[in-house]
Amino acid sequence: MLNQSTSSQGRTGMNLAAAKEARKRAELDAQLLANRIALLKQEEEKAWKKIDDTRKKTKEMLTLRTTNEQKLQAKDDYYRSKYQSVRDCQQHNALQRDRARATREATQMALLRTKQTGVRAMKQQTLDHVQEKREKELLERQHNWEKTQMIRQQKEEHRRKLEAEKELSETDVLSGMLRPTEEPPEATGGAGEAAAASSSNTDDDTTNNKGNMGNRGGGGGGGGGAKIHIDSRGVGLSAEAAR
Repeated sequence: MLNQSTSSQGRTGMNLAAAKEARKRAELDAQLLANRIALLKQEEEKAWKKIDDTRKKTKEMLTLRTTNEQKLQAKDDYYRSKYQSVRDCQQHNALQRDRARATREATQMALLRTKQTGVRAMKQQTLDHVQEKREKELLERQHNWEKTQMIRQQKEEHRRKLEAEKELSETDVLSGMLRPTEEPPEATGGAGEAAAASSSNTDDDTTNNKGNMGNRGGGGGGGGGAKIHIDSRGVGLSAEAAR
């Protein structure tokens, strides 16, 4: 019996030691688990902190990116506006140059036309002056020719008049020379008739001679003196202009 109680006490002591050991182990496990949980919490906090840092950095990067994009856009807009302004200025300057060139060409063309008009007017004035001078010379020549012709005609008429008077005087002299001094009454009548006929023929010949000389006188005033021919009977007279 003593042995049984001793063995039961020994078993109870062993159970208590095992329970203590199990409790120690459980406390240690609980401590380890608590430590692990605390470590996990720390890791979680670190992770969240990293996440927050990452979010902050991402947000900052996005903000910086947006700012840079805005700056880039503003810079691009500035340069684009400046380029457009320069281009507009160039177009305006080109338009002004074209207008100035057109105005200059129009002015030069107007001056050239004015000069050409002046040259034409001067040439026309010179031609008119030359034409007027030629017409004046022609009128003077015509007047001089008419005056010369008038003088020639007057000289020719005076010459014909003198020749006619000379022919008349010569005819009278010849008629007186050919007339007989004594004639019978019958012959006197015949002689008178013959003398009258001779005088009539002489007047006709003189008139014809004047007409022929007048016709030739207009062509140059040339003509010789009259020749008197006496026929065999001594009563017929004729006047012929020398050719």
